[in-house]
Amino acid sequence: MLAQLHEATLTVLDLVEGALDDDFTLADALSGARNHAAEALDIPPAIATLAQAAAAAQIVRSAGHSARDLLDPSTAASLTQISRLDIEDQHRLVKEVLRHYTRTQRKAAPRPRSTRPVPSAIPQPHGPGRSR
Repeated sequence: MLAQLHEATLTVLDLVEGALDDDFTLADALSGARNHAAEALDIPPAIATLAQAAAAAQIVRSAGHSARDLLDPSTAASLTQISRLDIEDQHRLVKEVLRHYTRTQRKAAPRPRSTRPVPSAIPQPHGPGRSR
């Protein structure tokens, strides 16, 4: 579920960035992105809502406001303040959050395991008088 949430959060941030290009407000962009992410990723609405909250918290933190966790009530007030910024500043902020989130998620992604074959038995040393 955690991987699904990370993917959904990234999708929400990406959709918000695109919506700001189309002159949507930040609040409207977040709301619409939640719905589109749920449909596009075929995920339950609850996960899309958590992704929306995670994206909002990332945006709020990036703007220098506090957001202790995903459902911190101060996030809504901070989003209202951020929505008062020029649309260009909001767009720049969301772009930076998207870049940062993408970088941190790549670093946190599990590395593929080695595909080298594992020997089934440890070779035994040759005893005296034995040769290969």
